[in-house]
Amino acid sequence: MICSLLRKHLNSENLAGSFTMTRNIKIDINTLLEAFDLYEQGYSFLNVIKMLSLNTNHRLLSEKYQRYKLYGVNGLLPKTKNNSYPSSFKLQIINEYFEKGISPVQLAIKYNIPSDRTVRNWIKRYTMGKENKTYSPKPEVYTMKARKTNLEERIEIVKDYIESNSDYKTIADKYSVTYGQVYNWVKKYKNHGNAGLEDGRGKGKPQAIMTEDEIKDAEIKALKERNKYLEMENEVLKKRREFEREMMNQKVNKSRHTKRSKR
Repeated sequence: MICSLLRKHLNSENLAGSFTMTRNIKIDINTLLEAFDLYEQGYSFLNVIKMLSLNTNHRLLSEKYQRYKLYGVNGLLPKTKNNSYPSSFKLQIINEYFEKGISPVQLAIKYNIPSDRTVRNWIKRYTMGKENKTYSPKPEVYTMKARKTNLEERIEIVKDYIESNSDYKTIADKYSVTYGQVYNWVKKYKNHGNAGLEDGRGKGKPQAIMTEDEIKDAEIKALKERNKYLEMENEVLKKRREFEREMMNQKVNKSRHTKRSKR
């Protein structure tokens, strides 16, 4: 019902000819709204596609419906110009992909990014170690004076570096510390865990005046912290491999589809 009223409004505003593009497939907005009407009446997207003879698939139609529910008709209108996204926004998207496991399609819908291909490209560039075009190097993080930090800050900074899979420059700029500070803290954390970030270069009580039990406890603690770091690092690597496999499968499927089309 709501979709029907919107179709009438679009016609009155001379927007009936507007269309949406989904991977080179053009669909009239009125047709999309009619499809959504049928879906809300209980028909599946597969049946709707057959009923309206749409040149699309149920996954893309479902994606458009989700955009419509979140953003209304504006979510269906084509973009009049290329969007420019800041690096901080791209990193936020990438972090949600790796840390929360949100798919590129759902991220594109959530943030109203025109295509999930855009999200996939950001992730691909990031995993390949390439900087985004809008990324602006921060030379001051190399030359600025090191500021004092407490243990909690250092732990937060190191864990942010690890969990976000970011680079030293970005983290240094984010927390207003130097590149060298971040580098050294990460190195100490890898070797000694949280204890490596304590004042006094992370050495704590010298082993020469520690009892055997204290030495064993310190070694066990350092081992646990190191294992924790390795688990976090392995999780990031695992997600990278999953993404790379997904990209490879897409290339294979695209190649097969192209070969079939030429026959």
